[in-house]
Amino acid sequence: MPPRDWRFRLEDLREGADRAVSYLDGVSQAEFEASPLLQDAVLRA
Repeated sequence: MPPRDWRFRLEDLREGADRAVSYLDGVSQAEFEASPLLQDAVLRA
């Protein structure tokens, strides 16, 4: 399979960043630090 065009990769990164930000909406730092599930979702988005 040929490699994806760099513009599509940038769009993927932007979408992942948008998802990560949405996961953190209304979450305090203490809540984030106490939730491995949330940490995984944000760090791997």
